[in-house]
Amino acid sequence: MSILTDIKTAIARRRLKKDAKRMLRNRAFVNFDDARSIGILYQLDNEETYRQVAAYVSSLQAQRKNVKIIGLFYGDLQPLYYIPKLSFDLLMSKDVNWYGRPKAEFVTSFLAEEFDLLFYFSDGVHTPLDYIYGLSGAKLKVSNNNDIISNFSDLVIATDIEDGIAGFLRHQYITYL
Repeated sequence: MSILTDIKTAIARRRLKKDAKRMLRNRAFVNFDDARSIGILYQLDNEETYRQVAAYVSSLQAQRKNVKIIGLFYGDLQPLYYIPKLSFDLLMSKDVNWYGRPKAEFVTSFLAEEFDLLFYFSDGVHTPLDYIYGLSGAKLKVSNNNDIISNFSDLVIATDIEDGIAGFLRHQYITYL
């Protein structure tokens, strides 16, 4: 089973690199205070992560920032602690094709939006989120030092890769911007 997963991941990576080469975007350094639209990608693995992200999004919206979030949940049923909100979308296993490419309609609209900032702090390999991050037209893409996604990043912040989005929120790395 591991060989099959490795083959699927390799095919998905090659396809992502090919699609990303054809994509054009307007790169610009955007100060956090000047940013009006922010995108966040994260893996929804537990209730604590969800609560941290929801609290952070509320604080951003209080600053009059337009925020859109996509969380990846490895399962076919929505977790009980997840509360659907207008700016939150949940990408589940049923929304991903065999190669890991997202096929949900909200992903298309997320990719069409030109965010001022896009944050993605990954704690490992999450092919659907990597795909969205790589093909996004955001002006400034910010990530941690994950080997897979750092090629698509404009700003890489050195963090413990195991922390993921929770570590990003806990350590307030936003001060770098």
